[in-house]
Amino acid sequence: MPSATPPPIIAPRTAVTAAYPWRNAVLTICAVVLLLFARRPEAFLHPQFWAEDGQIFFVQADTAGKAALISPYNGYHHGLIRLVAGSVSWVNARNLPAFYAIGSTLLLAAIVLVLFSPRVPLKFKPALALSLVLLPQSGEAFAGMTNTPWITALALVLLLIADDARSARQWLVDVGCAGLVGLTGVFSILFLPLFVVRAALRRTGPAIALACFVLTAAAIQYISYLHFGADRGAPAPFDSALVMAATFGRRLGGVLFLSRESGSNAPVAISLLMGGLLTGALAFSLWRHASNRRIQIALLACTVMLLIGVTLRMRGGFLGLGGLNGDRYFFLPKALLLWVFIQNWVMPGIGRWFYRLAVAIAFVATLTGWRFERYRDYDWPTWAAKIEAGENVVVPLNPGVTFRHPGRHHP
Repeated sequence: MPSATPPPIIAPRTAVTAAYPWRNAVLTICAVVLLLFARRPEAFLHPQFWAEDGQIFFVQADTAGKAALISPYNGYHHGLIRLVAGSVSWVNARNLPAFYAIGSTLLLAAIVLVLFSPRVPLKFKPALALSLVLLPQSGEAFAGMTNTPWITALALVLLLIADDARSARQWLVDVGCAGLVGLTGVFSILFLPLFVVRAALRRTGPAIALACFVLTAAAIQYISYLHFGADRGAPAPFDSALVMAATFGRRLGGVLFLSRESGSNAPVAISLLMGGLLTGALAFSLWRHASNRRIQIALLACTVMLLIGVTLRMRGGFLGLGGLNGDRYFFLPKALLLWVFIQNWVMPGIGRWFYRLAVAIAFVATLTGWRFERYRDYDWPTWAAKIEAGENVVVPLNPGVTFRHPGRHHP
């Protein structure tokens, strides 16, 4: 007899009493960091600021002090980044890029710790964590603190599928994640509808309360955008459906299952084919793997919301996403799609081997472009010495931009 239909998406499960697997989590974090080092060693050996790390967060932490913590940038708040920048603003400027690198690495480690929680009903958790750094990408999502929100947003995804909090400690973790991550980037806005659905399906106090916290964070970000968002004039018309479909096909299916470079530059026909094959593989997994359908739907729903966000952000700019330009916009969708494939490693029948092969092909695609985009060395120690000496300087930094610092004036 076929198994019964599983409960609806993000419905509550029975209580989880398993102990936290600290050993597995710590070993996985070590492996993740080692892989990051192997793919971009200069970020550890010669750390430098990246874009807004210097232009916004470093300068404003120095010049605005505590006010920088609640200062929106580009129309919304960057809570976790501001906290890191503010907490290390006393450090000599020469060492600040290293502290920013440590901060971003610790936030990635925190995501892995959340992933390993017994309340998160995902299988093959070490493989899921390793896939974040092994999937084909330029490494833009790991470029300093600036792009850390693309990593920390995974905390909201994990909260979405996690069991309800059953203790004060679990409740504090949930609230802290929802608040801090929700006020770091726009992801609380994108995922809010899913948390509302979660609360409506579960009808439990913790689920409703968590949805309220995400709603509060989303409301703060949205109001901030209305008041402080850049005036971009009349919105550009959307690109054609064909252009958008081809972009999604090459940046998801193409990059994941072809070589990194050829996939991101695939012709329209190949891009549409890759997108169609990826969609078919996901549809087959939902049809065939009924016992895991609830988790897959949740992960795919997050992916859809992210792609909607990319569409609204880019509008008429899809033609500018050639190559791996803007890779951070596709980091989370690629990661979540790989997570769906990994969950299907236990699919009944021969189908499991298809998904295992697909993940193996993605890993081969990674090997063809193993090194993340290389940092250029702009001799940060020299510029840091001038800043510490109180000089007003214009500093070059990756990825080929500059920022002005008025100089630190020590008492």
